[in-house]
Amino acid sequence: MLPGEAVVAPRTDPALLRALARGYQWFGELAAETAVSTKQTAAREGVSDSYVRHLVPLALLAPAIVDGICAGRQSVCSVDHTITDLTSIPRFMEDNWSLGRIGGGSYDAIAGPLSNLFDFSGRRRTKRLFLDLDTGEQSH
Repeated sequence: MLPGEAVVAPRTDPALLRALARGYQWFGELAAETAVSTKQTAAREGVSDSYVRHLVPLALLAPAIVDGICAGRQSVCSVDHTITDLTSIPRFMEDNWSLGRIGGGSYDAIAGPLSNLFDFSGRRRTKRLFLDLDTGEQSH
């Protein structure tokens, strides 16, 4: 919750939950290489490639945001203003695994960090959440 944000009763958004579940599934398939591309996923699912590419990044949302969405406390005002681009991904990997910079003038040295998306402190551990792909509801 952000300062000055209106307080409203929690209400889950089934469309948002479904989008989150699909994003997690499709990201997982791409990461495991069971899906070759977003175009392949789109063709299989009967949706546009653009739609798939818009939902896949939902798998990278911070756990606190996902928790809020699942509890119906999603905020339309939550925005991370850190400037990032594709070179932020190698920078994240370099920082997270202490790999050092690629070097040679590569853009990872000036890329915005992705650290605002994650909480690796271990202070807030939540149990794993599984969503039904058809309804967007929590499955057990």
